[in-house]
Amino acid sequence: MNGCVVRGALLSAALSPLMVGVAAGQFALISTDGVKDALGSRFEIRQRDAGGPVLIEQGPRRAAQLYATDEVIQIDTELVLRPMCGSDPAGLTEQQLLQIRERQTGIFSNPANYQVINNSGPSAEGLRGGGGMDLVFLTSNLPAGAAAAIAAAEAYIESQFADPITVTITVDFQNLGGGVLGATGSSYASGLAYDQTRDGLQADMDADDTIQMSLPSGSTLPVRYNGNSDTVTNENRIFITVSNFNAAIGSLGGTAANMTFNSAFGWDYEPPAIGGGLYDYQSVFVHEVGHALGFVSGTDFRTNDAEMLDLYRFQFSDGASDYNPDDLAEFSTTPRMIDQNAPGTSDDVISDIISSEFQMSDGSPNQASHFTSMNPGIYIMDPSLAQGESFFPNFFRFGDLTMFDAIGYDYPPIIGLDVEADEPRVVSDSATTTFTVEINPFDDTLVASSETLRYRYDGGAFLTAPLVNVGGTTYEATLPQGACDDMPEFYVSAESVESGVVSDPPSAPGAFFSAQVGVLNIILADDFESDMGWQGGVAGDTATTGIWERVNPVGTAAQPEDDNTADPGDMCFVTGQGVPGGGLGDNDVDGGTTTLLSPNIPIPAGADVTVSYYRWFSNATSAEPNTEPFTVDVSADGGMWVNAETVGPAGEGTSGGWNFSEFRVLDHVTPTSFINVRFRTQDPNPGSLVEAGVDDVEIWYVSCEVASTCTADLTGDGVVGSDDLAQLVGLWGQTGVAADFDGGGVGASDLALLIGTWGPCP
Repeated sequence: MNGCVVRGALLSAALSPLMVGVAAGQFALISTDGVKDALGSRFEIRQRDAGGPVLIEQGPRRAAQLYATDEVIQIDTELVLRPMCGSDPAGLTEQQLLQIRERQTGIFSNPANYQVINNSGPSAEGLRGGGGMDLVFLTSNLPAGAAAAIAAAEAYIESQFADPITVTITVDFQNLGGGVLGATGSSYASGLAYDQTRDGLQADMDADDTIQMSLPSGSTLPVRYNGNSDTVTNENRIFITVSNFNAAIGSLGGTAANMTFNSAFGWDYEPPAIGGGLYDYQSVFVHEVGHALGFVSGTDFRTNDAEMLDLYRFQFSDGASDYNPDDLAEFSTTPRMIDQNAPGTSDDVISDIISSEFQMSDGSPNQASHFTSMNPGIYIMDPSLAQGESFFPNFFRFGDLTMFDAIGYDYPPIIGLDVEADEPRVVSDSATTTFTVEINPFDDTLVASSETLRYRYDGGAFLTAPLVNVGGTTYEATLPQGACDDMPEFYVSAESVESGVVSDPPSAPGAFFSAQVGVLNIILADDFESDMGWQGGVAGDTATTGIWERVNPVGTAAQPEDDNTADPGDMCFVTGQGVPGGGLGDNDVDGGTTTLLSPNIPIPAGADVTVSYYRWFSNATSAEPNTEPFTVDVSADGGMWVNAETVGPAGEGTSGGWNFSEFRVLDHVTPTSFINVRFRTQDPNPGSLVEAGVDDVEIWYVSCEVASTCTADLTGDGVVGSDDLAQLVGLWGQTGVAADFDGGGVGASDLALLIGTWGPCP
């Protein structure tokens, strides 16, 4: 594996003599005319700190046809040859690299000198299958067992990727002495324009791809090449391995990579049982192919240049400048981090696609073209492999495949383990609280007894409890009874063979669910299936079309076809109703502002109330997209309006879809009697197209002690009166709410109980 440490091996950190006087983090450049003449090509040798020498050989300029536009361009090529991971940086000299390259050129220029390994037919049994990639290995001087190991690795890798490309790699064995696993060379398309790279990735997206659409727009990528500085470089080119180029960008000929393994090293060719003191050849081989496919960073040996994986490389710590993106909008603008061992915190860098992030090596002591070193490794693109350790038979794991997908490779869409919790928002103060968790391994294999709830009530260490399977993929988690001053925090997780540990929330334990302790009191639960007094359009609105109305919506590319409520519900509020088959902009918001206003909603004195809702907002489908916002405001007791949420005008939540949101009323206003909520959007710009929707509004609070001995005192003010009656009527027909006294749904019997206890509570 490229330029990193093998656990269990004793490696020297000494620098070669040619490194004397080279400052930390800098390159040494070497040129030798004699060897240049022998190879018949231009080259240079670069050396980075303890990473060992790197040979750069300039290749021919070639024609390439871009998939996105069918344009034929001329692009430079180069070969980058460097020591495999686990090789002593001082053990493979510059001269040896040059000799390896000269030997490869001599052997693989003549078909009589090599044997071809190229399996055909169905994918290996038990693997995902459906692969479209064709790996072709040109091999020479193979020890006994190596050919079968290469053929097995070929079948596995081909089963993982659906890209219809041919990847040709040369493989040689020779005695390189002690401490050196070998060397791998990857062929590159040198410096494709950034915007052509981005456009190619976006045109190559399949059904499970999303992150590529949020890559920075324009002709440059923002990059920090100095991790100790805020200076941003607007990078206009990307270096791409030939294999990665062919998978995602365009058609470019030539050999993708070459590998030379040390025949003097201790290899075991038949996993999973790896002999003592030996290294699993198949795991190392698949790892090296991973680098050839494009799992590489410009951090390692380039000066102020980026590679494909670097499109997703960020600083992990936020710092003062918020360098770790939190959402797609930040992902589109935050500068990438392409610097070795900077800003100085160990491995303070990540690959981030927002839905997942993976800690990466920062280039010291392991090359940056890897995940950070783990013991044992959880992904095969980890930089270290111990003697006796094997990734067989599922070599590529969740993190590996996620990042290969991000750089443009396609594979069958079901990856593996999925964990989703139906987390409670309230934990009981009088009994345990249970909730369901769905754990679906799909085509992965679940690790037995790994299904776990982790929880804490006091901010200390997380405690653990097993999840209980209640049938199929459904499990049940149980939280202990809480006390009024507790702050429950919890998450769930499970482990599978391919995906590793998967949690909900996905970034746990850095993120977790939280709940309140007590009894849930729902003041209002309005799914808009009936008219509960909301007003579409108010005095002062200026919109001429797109006025809010309660309807079963007629869908367009900008407006929902269905409401958010589960069947049989079908009603919601939207900004104007079109007609079936009508145009995209029919009855959208035009001419100004339109408002959806709630009725007065009574609030119990001192209650800590939360307002939750589902919203739909689209302003991205016109010729002038992302120019108008969607706002949510709250007022107390008829007073001034205070903003609680603003969506847009650009970024997440502006391209349609039902999105859940909530806010705490006391964070904005302090009511003594009632609140109002309003939803507003606008479109004074004739070039914009704006649509919005609202559904399933809930207003609720949690009480940890019974506020009154009166069952019907819904407001908790010690009196059963008109405010309680208004709440009961507003919850009519609903079950499981505070006004459902008899558990049969709010109805006549509940109304009778309320009237029967009218007046002050005893």
